[in-house]
Amino acid sequence: MEELEDVRVCNLCSAGAFSDEFCVGRWSLKKCAGCGLVFRSPRYTSEFLEHFYSVQYYETARSYLGSQVAQPGPDEVRSARRLLRRVHAVGRKPSVLEIGCGAGRTVDAFARAGWDALGIDISQSAINAGKRRGLNLRESSPERLPPGQYDAIVALHVLEHLHDPRVFLRTCRRNLRPKGLLLIEVPDYGSKRAKSFRGRWPHLYPDIHLYQFTEETLTALMADEGFCSMRVSRRGGMAFLEAPSPAATPGADSLSGPQSLRADVCKLLFSCRRLLYWSPFLRQVARWAIWDFLGYGEFLRVVAINGEG
Repeated sequence: MEELEDVRVCNLCSAGAFSDEFCVGRWSLKKCAGCGLVFRSPRYTSEFLEHFYSVQYYETARSYLGSQVAQPGPDEVRSARRLLRRVHAVGRKPSVLEIGCGAGRTVDAFARAGWDALGIDISQSAINAGKRRGLNLRESSPERLPPGQYDAIVALHVLEHLHDPRVFLRTCRRNLRPKGLLLIEVPDYGSKRAKSFRGRWPHLYPDIHLYQFTEETLTALMADEGFCSMRVSRRGGMAFLEAPSPAATPGADSLSGPQSLRADVCKLLFSCRRLLYWSPFLRQVARWAIWDFLGYGEFLRVVAINGEG
């Protein structure tokens, strides 16, 4: 049975004044009057979340788990290699920890790229699925690990699910070496698609996403917890090729005018994507054009340095 609690204080600025953003089904999204952070209230309790993600989540998201069992693509391995070039690990193999690894597809990519890669998750079923592929996975949580052991920590689509993102970032700093790297990826609530479709945005997922981050709120939270030299990029999100779900809250208008023209341009680029597959450089240019220049990147990725040391 769900356990809910009202949010009294903003996780970013500690203000207690909120405005109504909109409702999606039975869920209400609030916006902090002080910093603009958007979150769900009421939210799940920490005890309920721990039980849900350890026992129920992958049982109800089997298609997602199946996608994680697949081998990583070349682009995922290249991304891991790019991060590796930013780490200075003299005389030892650079170490990376993925938190919320699921069945370990990203851990596999990092291992192939030359990292000493470990993935942790609180779901034993997800960990077992990855271990059957020989991956270095462990059923655990970050607070149970020894401090200062990792050159990099990766958390992809984890922060928006958590009861207290601030505590999570604090734990990441504890687990990182001085000047270690933290890579965070979340859905971008500040993206053009999110602003256009609001309650019908495909990446909203109000059932399980307790926070909706923008570049401003995410980087401010990370800076508050001691991370610096942040590199921000936008990724993925070809969901404009599909109509948003009509089951969500009404109030978002269909694309028209300049937005429709941009979508048509993106569809044309997407239809020609196979012509670009032979060249990693051209592929990166096309992605920059769609995700950054045209503004259709719907996932926000931040790489930051642990300010300790």
